[in-house]
Formats: sequence, structure tokens, C-alpha cells
Amino acid sequence: TVVVHAAASGVGSAAVQVAAGLGARVIAVAGSADKAAWAAALGAHDVVDASAADQEKEVARLTGGRGAEVVLDAVGGETFALSLRQAAYSGRVIALANVALRPSTVDTRDFYPKNATIRGFQLTNLMEHGYDPRADLREIAARVAAGDYRVPVEAVVPLERAHEAHERLERRDNRGKIVLSVR
Repeated sequence: TVVVHAAASGVGSAAVQVAAGLGARVIAVAGSADKAAWAAALGAHDVVDASAADQEKEVARLTGGRGAEVVLDAVGGETFALSLRQAAYSGRVIALANVALRPSTVDTRDFYPKNATIRGFQLTNLMEHGYDPRADLREIAARVAAGDYRVPVEAVVPLERAHEAHERLERRDNRGKIVLSVR
């Protein structure tokens, strides 16, 4: 079971598809019921509205109280602490970003009794330390070309209006990618 926070974002929508394609049961967490339903159309098995009163209890209910083996957190801030609580015994929490732009407060009691692992992942940093992504990117591109994965593009915005694209991203009212175009 994989929980994907921000499942309607560009990275989240990719994570939903890849995890489901690898056979995982995906629980998509998104910022509204509409976005959660959209993530379900990408392959999520269950959806949770992040604005729901207690998404921690909802993930627990969906996993029979076990929690998820993997929690992908691209939100950070307060969501990271929630991610730790959503992890199963011996689960893994992967921090991909901190779009919340707020510190994450960690209570060690949320992960050490479960023997959970916290990992960070940043592609740029991996590349700076020798990772060559070309083989993986070729595989992903081939899967997109074959129709296995979709790259949902919600809007194409001219570069000179990039500020509008950023404002939409900051409001979190997009689903998938917003692409900047150059004439």
C-alpha cells in the first residue's frame, strides 16, 4: 500500500500511476474531493480528501489499522508528521519536497516504535552525486509513448505570463502540470 500526498499535482499524478502500475494499492490524498476523484481516474484505488476532518483515521481505516508500507510526501510542513503516523510497521516515508514551505516538526514516537524508515529523495542532488537518469527517463518516456502513463497537462501558459502559472501553483488549484510555452 502506497499513500501519495498531493496526488493531483504533477509529481503526485506520476507517483499514482507508477505505483499502481507496479501493482501497489494506491491511496491518493488530494486537496479536495474533486482532485481526489481525478487521482482515482489515474489509477488510485482509494482516495482521501486532504481537507477531511481526520485523514489519518481514514488512511488507518483503509489499511485495516496497519498503515501504508510506503508514504510519498511532496507536501512537507505539517503533512510530514502526518505521513509518519500513516506509515505501517517497518514502513517507509519518502520526503520528496516541501511545497508547504514550512518546517516539519517530527515526533520520534511516530516512527521509531514502528521501525519505520525516513528517506529523502531529490533528483537534482542525486545527479550532482553521479546518478545518470537517462536510462530511467528513456523507460518512462517509452511507457508514456505506449500509453501506460499519462502526463496530464492542465494548461499551457506563454512564458511572458509565467507569473500567472506560478500563482495557480501557489493556490494549488491545478491538476497535473502547467506548461510554459516559448514562441
